[in-house]
Amino acid sequence: MFDKPTINDFLALLRTETNNAVTTLGKEAQALDRQYNARGMYRSGGMVTALLDTSGTAFREHLGQILTTVGKVVREGNLDAKELRDTAVQHLQQLPQLMRNASGVDRLIDGDRDSVKAVIDGHFEKLAELMRTQIRQFDIGWAGGADSAAGGIYNAGTIIGGVQQHSPGATMSVNVSINFAEAQRAAEELANALAAVPQEVPIIDMRADVDTVRAQLGKSTPSPIVLREAGSTLRSLGEGVAAGLLTPVAAAALAALLKALGLN
Repeated sequence: MFDKPTINDFLALLRTETNNAVTTLGKEAQALDRQYNARGMYRSGGMVTALLDTSGTAFREHLGQILTTVGKVVREGNLDAKELRDTAVQHLQQLPQLMRNASGVDRLIDGDRDSVKAVIDGHFEKLAELMRTQIRQFDIGWAGGADSAAGGIYNAGTIIGGVQQHSPGATMSVNVSINFAEAQRAAEELANALAAVPQEVPIIDMRADVDTVRAQLGKSTPSPIVLREAGSTLRSLGEGVAAGLLTPVAAAALAALLKALGLN
């Protein structure tokens, strides 16, 4: 990857990847601004939800990208594995705030919208916790040595028809079966069912994660990691603060989605 690799080369690579991700998110946020302004819906709940959903998807995808990069550089064997890991973790600490700034969502807060600030704060706190969880999972691979960490959970491979094809050389992976067709059907049913539920904070969070699932399933190569992280959050919300707000139809659609994602 480098002629004479150093840890500073590695850090420069991470910064480049993050700068690209932040720039892309900023452009997507500007496009949403134009869209909601044209519809006379600036500062609306829908705009807040759209920005949070977009930032959440960008965050999850970039987090996976960074940890995959760590694994690749570790496998090359030119730099100390622990130093690579520690450098990446230190770099990631700024990611939630960088993504928040790039989304521009804070400009939708004004003096009489404390509830909106609470939703935004909660969203990025949840992403920060997701990051800590992913780092812990990465470190679990470290217990098996650098090769295990390098393969990592981020080389989950492509899941076709419920069969996972692991990346060459990977010694650790997420062994799951995802039924994409059923997941897409259930996600659409859940999105429709949630549209009839009152606009309360837990439901806004659920809608954002459902939209993340729908966006991933619309891609030619969906990310199993993003799908399962969003699904795990939906399961937690469905079993916790949002449980009493779900209609029977929404609850059934959520159960079907979790099953399709291998999370039941």
